Amino acid sequence: MSDRIDRHLELCHSLGLPDLVARHVVEEAQVAAYERDGFIVLEGFLSRAELAAWAPALRDEGMRLLREEGMETTFGGAFHQRLNLRLVSPVFEAYCLCPRIGGVGASLARADAMRIYHEQVLFKPPGANPSFWHQDMYFWPLETDRSLGTWMPLSDATVEMGALRYAKRSHRLGDLGQHSIDADSERFFDGVIVSSGLEAVQLPLVRGGDLCVHNGWMVHGAAANESQRMREACIVTMYPDGTRVAPLVNEFRRSDAELYLGGRSEGDLADSELNPVF
Repeated sequence: MSDRIDRHLELCHSLGLPDLVARHVVEEAQVAAYERDGFIVLEGFLSRAELAAWAPALRDEGMRLLREEGMETTFGGAFHQRLNLRLVSPVFEAYCLCPRIGGVGASLARADAMRIYHEQVLFKPPGANPSFWHQDMYFWPLETDRSLGTWMPLSDATVEMGALRYAKRSHRLGDLGQHSIDADSERFFDGVIVSSGLEAVQLPLVRGGDLCVHNGWMVHGAAANESQRMREACIVTMYPDGTRVAPLVNEFRRSDAELYLGGRSEGDLADSELNPVF
């Protein structure tokens, strides 16, 4: 872990960015609320001064990397996406493997240590379609109920821009079947929400630098971007150290095991060089 901190400090110094070593304290009441509801918004994950430095660096680097791939939208025109950014960008390596974000994950998962699964930018342009209801674990081949995703906007994300929505406490239902991110998944999970008496929660506003965290089994999505501004968010996903690879039951899981778990097979420890502890 000391080597990881040293690497983070080295990167931040070379990039002229404030380091993110100091912990964001997660109170026990917040952990309990996260366990109960399946999601939480941690306000002020980045301070105003930190956001002023990190947001333009992440935004500019994210746009550069997206343009390299042609700025195509994915999942029915919902957003621009690129993954494994830390492998090609010192800026994203410094952010995605920072001790602060790993500490938040460990606190919420009640784990001794977390391993990174992958990271991505999700930039939702004006006019982009909704991100339909889905469960991340449909894609992630991880044998755990404590995986989680973190979502941080680089500027204030309003409902009009497509702020996140959650089916509160849906993570307690676990695996709800083979459903990707499309109109069919929207209809299916709408039905689950009604039949299970769940509450659909639309976040009204997420401030730039706040951190939204949700359990990997959480049913979630986002509205269309009806504003004239790009909604820019950085995502880091992780799981507790010691997790094994789950059955590779669909093409996404098979691809993910290759791309994000170093080619590990079902039953293997998810501990490849692509998944360091942080």
